[in-house]
Amino acid sequence: MKLSFLSKLIPSLAFVSLSISSSVAVDVGFGFDQVEACEGDEVTVIWQGYHNLQETVGSDCNSGDLNAEIEDFLNFDDRRTYTNDELTASVGETRYFKCSAHCAESYNRFEVSCQVPPPTRAPSPFVCANDRKYKLKQNNKGCTWIGSRKKRRKNFCSKYKAVRKRCPVTCGVCCEDDTTFKFKLNNGQQKGCAWINPKKKNRMKYCKKPFISSSCPIKCEDCKTLVDPK
Repeated sequence: MKLSFLSKLIPSLAFVSLSISSSVAVDVGFGFDQVEACEGDEVTVIWQGYHNLQETVGSDCNSGDLNAEIEDFLNFDDRRTYTNDELTASVGETRYFKCSAHCAESYNRFEVSCQVPPPTRAPSPFVCANDRKYKLKQNNKGCTWIGSRKKRRKNFCSKYKAVRKRCPVTCGVCCEDDTTFKFKLNNGQQKGCAWINPKKKNRMKYCKKPFISSSCPIKCEDCKTLVDPK
C-alpha cells in the first residue's frame, strides 16, 4: 500500500470532534490527548494525513490490535462520523486508537474515556430537634443557651445559618419533641418527653429547666416563634 509523499515527510496530526449532549463540538489533537466520549455520543474524525484507524489493546502503539480495523486509509481532510459507539467508551473505560503506519508516543493516536460519575449522597432527612452536641466556637455554648434570652435568640438565629440549622427548635424553624432525649428525675429515674404531662404540675415543673423545655417544646408548651434570617 503506497503512502502519500506528505505523510512520509511530515508526521501529521488528526483531530477528533466530539458532539456532546450540550451540542458543543470539541476538536482534540491526536497527540497524547485524552478525550471524553461516552456511549451515545457522536464522534467525528477529521483526517489530516494518510491514516487508517485501528483500536489497540493499550496506549502503546505496539500493544496489539484489538478487533478489526475501524477505517481503511483515508486522505488529508477526509471525514468520518461514527454514531454507533465505534469510538465511545462505557463508564469507567478507556479505549485506545492509532494509525497503524504512523503511530508514535506523541502523535497520531488518541484515547477515549468515559469518567465514572462521583457517587451521590442522598440528602439527610430533616430532623426537627436541636443538636445537643452543637457548640458555639466563641464560648462553647449550645442551643439551650442561645434560646435562654429573647434578644440573644433573635441575634444568633437571624445572623448565623449554622445556628438555624443546628438549633431549629430554638430558632422557631419547627416544633417537635425530641424522641431521643432523656432526662433524670429527682429520684434518679430516666424519662423522655412523653412522660411530661401538662395536666400534672409535678411533671410540668421539669419544663422550667431550659435544657428540657428546648428538647420537649410541645409537651412543655414552649414552641418558639420563627426568627427570620437577616
